[in-house]
Amino acid sequence: MDAAAKGKTAKRRRKKDEVDLEDELDERIASLKVRMEQACVADNDARENNRPAVHKLKLLPEVTTMLNRSSAQDNLLDPETNFLLSIRYFLEPLNDGSLPAYNIQRDIFTALTKLPIEKESLLSSGIGKVVLFYTRSKRPEVGIKRMAERLLGEWSRPILKRTDDYKKRHIETRDFDYAAAKLAQRQAAMGSQFSLATRPADSQGGMGVSSSQNNAPRSRLEAERERALARETKSNRAQPAGLPASYTVAPRSTFDPDRAGQPDHRPIGAGGLEAFRKMTQKNKGRRG
Repeated sequence: MDAAAKGKTAKRRRKKDEVDLEDELDERIASLKVRMEQACVADNDARENNRPAVHKLKLLPEVTTMLNRSSAQDNLLDPETNFLLSIRYFLEPLNDGSLPAYNIQRDIFTALTKLPIEKESLLSSGIGKVVLFYTRSKRPEVGIKRMAERLLGEWSRPILKRTDDYKKRHIETRDFDYAAAKLAQRQAAMGSQFSLATRPADSQGGMGVSSSQNNAPRSRLEAERERALARETKSNRAQPAGLPASYTVAPRSTFDPDRAGQPDHRPIGAGGLEAFRKMTQKNKGRRG
């Protein structure tokens, strides 16, 4: 009886201690949120008065320590606590349009990549908006943009109902006629050559040609020379053609397994094997 009573008392005390620890953690998070918001306001005031914005930098070690604390993840990601809203304020540009310090961007984005943030936390905090801003803006560093793009992909996947399992991914496919594409390319090249060949030649002199007609080719040549010697600008500089950032449609495979045994079909690597076989036969013939 005494042992059972002691066991119940110890269990009750353990639960009470756990509740006390949870309450203490919630109070620490609430206090940190208030100081983070005050630091954001102080940095904006400092920038308006031409002073360095260092309040968020001073608080950054405490913020990253809390984000990296594994035992506090449930409390941090609770939509009611909404700690991610204060993180969003830390990452947002200041009132003058300047971005937060690089250390703030790097440490917070690194910590966010390790947190299992779910849809409810994203909706309550709105942190996805500022992450989207970092993916589209040209001012963040390349490493910051990559982390922002990674976060955006992970967060949007459950919303768009996309799986991260490559085997279960649905990829749109279309038929691609290689012969027709090559024929169209060849016809386009022949058409451009024909237009160049049929272009009237410029004559600089001749019988029955007026002086104004004689000056026309010369002025055209001078214009081309001036254009060639002009300084490079965005308008006259060669620029690569715009290409899509990513491809969302895949060509449908035209591999026919029934043709694999035919003599005109050569598997991958057959050319290298044949060359190696000829080389070894030639070496054997020399030795013999």
